[in-house]
Order: sequence, then structure tokens, then C-alpha cells
Amino acid sequence: MFRVKVTDKQKSTWGMDFPNVTQANQWIEGLKVSGVYGQPERWQLDSAEAPLSAEAKATALETRTTENGIEYKLPAEYTIEITDVAAEYAAAAAKLAAAEAAQKRIDALDVPARLATATTVPTLRAAIQDILADLVALRKRP
Repeated sequence: MFRVKVTDKQKSTWGMDFPNVTQANQWIEGLKVSGVYGQPERWQLDSAEAPLSAEAKATALETRTTENGIEYKLPAEYTIEITDVAAEYAAAAAKLAAAEAAQKRIDALDVPARLATATTVPTLRAAIQDILADLVALRKRP
């Protein structure tokens, strides 16, 4: 499992989990094409018709001279982080399995049936003590 986290230039963050890195990369490519989180890394020409700001020039990763003028390689307006979360999912599944197993052990105690047979105060007291002893024993089990 892989988690993709995208942060745009306003520092807003979105994330999504994918079963494999191929699907994560496909989703990322779709984001780049759509431009929904901003523009990707790109070359941009500084021209009289479309001048680049001083800030854009200052953040440029590199420059090159072409027949049309100077082009600046501008950084992406977002960051993408991919994290392997397989261990996180495995731990959550193990925790869920342990909780389900514990619930089955508690259900097996059949507390309502044991209390239903107690018709006097001494038998009720004995049933409750037996139930508590069983619960303590369950707690000690892994």
C-alpha cells in the first residue's frame, strides 16, 4: 500500500492510498495533466508579451537561451510525497483481528445465560464471581 500526499502552494494537503505504486503514479500523472494543484515543473519563456516576475526568475531551477529569448525552468507549484504504508495497514489488520478474537472469547462466556440461571442472591453472587474470574483469565491471554 502506498500513500500519496500532495501539498499545493497554499500549503493545503490532500492524500490518497493506493494498493501499488503503479496506480499511485497513474494518479499523480493525472494530477499533473489536470493542473488541479497547480502547474508542474516547466520551461517558461521570458518575453515582452509575457514577462516573468522577479520572484519567478529568482525561484527558477535553471535557465537556457533559445532563439526566442531566455527560458526559465520554474519549479512545480506543488509537492508530492509517496510513502509505503503497508506496515501501517498490516498493524491495523492485526489489531482488528485481535479485537475480533477477544470479542469471540467474551461472547463465548455467555454471560446472559449464566446470569439467567441465578435465581437467588447467593447463586447470582457465585455466577458474577465466575464471570469475573473468566474475564480476568481472558485478560491474561495474549
